[in-house]
Formats: sequence, C-alpha cells, structure tokens
Amino acid sequence: MHRVIAAVGMFAVVTLAATTASAQLLNQPTKGKSFKSNIMMAYEECTVPTTITGTGVAACVPVRADTVCGFSETKGQGKFQLKSGNTGNYTVRAKFNKLSPACEGHQINFDILVRRSGEHCAGDLGSPGNCTMIDQTLPITSCTVINNSCKASEHFFLDGGSEQGQNEIREIIMTNTSTGKQGFYLGIVSGKILR
Repeated sequence: MHRVIAAVGMFAVVTLAATTASAQLLNQPTKGKSFKSNIMMAYEECTVPTTITGTGVAACVPVRADTVCGFSETKGQGKFQLKSGNTGNYTVRAKFNKLSPACEGHQINFDILVRRSGEHCAGDLGSPGNCTMIDQTLPITSCTVINNSCKASEHFFLDGGSEQGQNEIREIIMTNTSTGKQGFYLGIVSGKILR
C-alpha cells in the first residue's frame, strides 16, 4: 500500500513540475542577433603539467592541435561572424588571412554545436510550448585555402520550429579535412604577442 501511495505521490510531483516548467516564460535577452569572434590557433589540453606560470599555475609546453596548417609567422589572423535573420535563417562569414603555405588546398569545415530553447514544442490547446531541444552539431559552411587565404559566406537554416527563442552557441568546430585536426578555435588575444 505504501508503494502505491508513494508512486501516485511521485507522479503528481512530476506532473506538477512538468506543467509548471511548460508554463514558464523563457528568461532571455531582448537583443542578441549577431555573434563575432577572432579565430585563434588551437592548442592541446595540458594534462600532464611540466612547468608553472609566474603566478604558480601548472602548465605545459604549448603543442598545436594541427601541426601542419596554421597562421603564417607574420600577421596571420581569422574572423568569424554569425547573424540571425528571421524564421530560422542565419548567415555565417568566416575569413582566414596569411595562413602558412602548408595549408594550401586544404578545406576547413565549420560546424556549429547549438542548444536551442524556445517555443519549439506543442503546448496546451495547440499553442506553442517552451522546450529545450537536444544539442545538435550541424555543418554550416566550409572554405578552401587558396593563396594563403580562406573565405566563406553562406546562409543556413536551423530546423526545429519557431524562431521564438534563443540559440546557445556551445562551440564552433573548425576541422581541416586534409589533416583531420581541429586546428582553430574562437578566442581573443590578451596583450601584444611578440614574434
């Protein structure tokens, strides 16, 4: 008898929690239609520290994730931009300048790891209901290195329902199809780098 009551009680709690969650409004900013970043070289994670920083943080000798293709030694740089339109349409622009000669002819694929929350699911009486979709990794563009540069500009669509909501960009994955490495990541430069 206690098990039956406990099970009914648990069902009521789960049902109440689900109803309350679907009735909640999304807490999201009112603006945020574009995302810009610099493209940086990717380095392997430091798992077995061999040194320390000046402030005592454990560290390793830096090892590039892609030892073949990277920026040239002088003034190499990359830019990435993502803009949202309407009804799930997006524009992506990516540009690499002054890549090393070893990159010539290589294709760099851009994938987006995204988590979408919004009015994507059926709610009460057929009205839109708030939900968070499973994380999705989707291809968005690619470019081929020609004369030490690589440029891409493309429109793409994120499937899943209404545009009402937000898209968390969990990661932009840049893979060199020639080396199979993820040699670039988004980031910022801190201070001036001496060459």
